[in-house]
Amino acid sequence: MKIADGSGLQNLSISEGETRHEKGRLLPVRGAVYCAVPDDSRAGGGKRGRTCPVIRGNAFGGVECLSEVLLPDTLRVIGSQAFGFCWSPDSLTIPDIVTEIGAFAFSGCSALTGLHIPDTVTKIGDYAFSYCSLLKELPIPDSVQFIGEHAFEFCSEDLVIICGPDSCAKTYCQQNGIACKAE
Repeated sequence: MKIADGSGLQNLSISEGETRHEKGRLLPVRGAVYCAVPDDSRAGGGKRGRTCPVIRGNAFGGVECLSEVLLPDTLRVIGSQAFGFCWSPDSLTIPDIVTEIGAFAFSGCSALTGLHIPDTVTKIGDYAFSYCSLLKELPIPDSVQFIGEHAFEFCSEDLVIICGPDSCAKTYCQQNGIACKAE
């Protein structure tokens, strides 16, 4: 199924009956499972379905009913607002090859309670996890060298960042009044 909404995703692999189109916009139906499959021209070459280096900005922004997000193991960048205000799922694992989480990438994911950030990530953008009100604990690896402004704005008051004793995350927490547990 081709998508022509400017999101950067060319195809979605979904089961029949889980979406409908309205004026060129893909509208999900409750319980759908999405898997991004890039078009060769957008993925930088290679065979279709073999690579997916970037989920571009606002790809799934505002989607209310993702029951599960399966991120491809070739993903390197989660773009700005990629999942912004996507009300579900409650947890996901970022592939071990991702290096950057863009601004507002998971902002407003109000059902998000758990997240694994791999030690390949070096940058977390502005407001990346803002408004993730159920997120109570988030391990941030020492590989993260930059955390943008307000990355955890309006998260749960109980949020605890788990980080290394000399990490960028610890410094960020101290500067922004966020509880951290240095391990």
